[in-house]
Amino acid sequence: MQRTEQIGTTAFLCLLFTWVGPGVFAQTWSVEEKEILKTMEEMRQAIERKDIEGFMSFIHEDFSGWGTVSTLPTDKEFRRKSLSGTLQASDAVIQKVTPLVITIHGDVSVVHSHAVTILKEKEPCKERTRNTFWTDVYVREGGRWLLIADHGRLLE
Repeated sequence: MQRTEQIGTTAFLCLLFTWVGPGVFAQTWSVEEKEILKTMEEMRQAIERKDIEGFMSFIHEDFSGWGTVSTLPTDKEFRRKSLSGTLQASDAVIQKVTPLVITIHGDVSVVHSHAVTILKEKEPCKERTRNTFWTDVYVREGGRWLLIADHGRLLE
């Protein structure tokens, strides 16, 4: 009986989110928020092109973040090495990032988002899908938004 209740609850929540969820986060983005969205899109495109340096050009020199499997905060160089290894081990990367909330205070922005990443790995020739939630902190320097901190959580 308990297993049936769990399945029923899960199905109900999925249907509820399908009907109500997208509207909860639907919003009209301001001009500044659209600048951040453009930065996020350019970062996503760099990942799909496997352009590590293009992606890293959006990372602040003082970056510090918790990746989805990090036990300690990492810096920009560690993020470069980690991303390089992931992209080299994959034949293709497809990523969809959905921003949920953007908050801007002057030259600092916090973005909460959900990402779906599909990696087509070379060895052992399989496709892997990763669902993650991210909190990103951007700073505006020289007219550009740069990622200075983040925290990711892998959904299992």
